[in-house]
Amino acid sequence: MKRKVDYTWKLREIMAGRRIYTATELVPLLRERGIDLSASQVHHLVSGTPNGCPCR
Repeated sequence: MKRKVDYTWKLREIMAGRRIYTATELVPLLRERGIDLSASQVHHLVSGTPNGCPCR
């Protein structure tokens, strides 16, 4: 049986607290940490709640 985990996505709130207001500003910061996502992938993360997370 799969377990459902509930979460609240606060990426926008955390970005604003660090004075990052666009997905474009976030891309290079993620790359510095070894997370290589396209601008459109980051936009999807910033603009809404992800459908799921492949956590294993």
